[in-house]
Amino acid sequence: YGTNTGKQPIWREITPFVAQNVEPALNDKTMPAREAYEIANEALSLINGDTNQFQNAYDCVEKPLLKNWPNDYTTWLLKGTAFIDMAWHARGSGLAYTVSDKGWEHFAERLAMAEDALQHAWKLYPKDPEIAHRMMTVMLGQGGGRDRMELWFDRAMLLDPNDYDA
Repeated sequence: YGTNTGKQPIWREITPFVAQNVEPALNDKTMPAREAYEIANEALSLINGDTNQFQNAYDCVEKPLLKNWPNDYTTWLLKGTAFIDMAWHARGSGLAYTVSDKGWEHFAERLAMAEDALQHAWKLYPKDPEIAHRMMTVMLGQGGGRDRMELWFDRAMLLDPNDYDA
């Protein structure tokens, strides 16, 4: 997960199939929202390591998801997850002192967008611990105190006291 780049042969083989199949599948309004989420999430995970293509791929899946399932929490969970990934793409993987001012700015903006999307997902369906997991990631990226992160940890643990991921 997250290591595929345009330089790897597998990426060149997969790209045409993603483009040809994912967007048309997401335009099928009869598909259950959870299945649409799984298709879009898997497609994005295949290209997560390719910073340049990830934003374009997300833009392609966002439109049909918002059009066909605007009130389903999975649409907003995917958006939050994608913006977390885009925040890290903007920041880069280097040590904090190597991140440019612009990188920090984009990191903060995208984490704020992820937070908004995940808050919306939680309002729609506060029973999926994955939302809480993603919000913990956002809280850790934003800083802002342990209380904010623990709120989401507690929510995850209330849903599943054995939540190893939390």
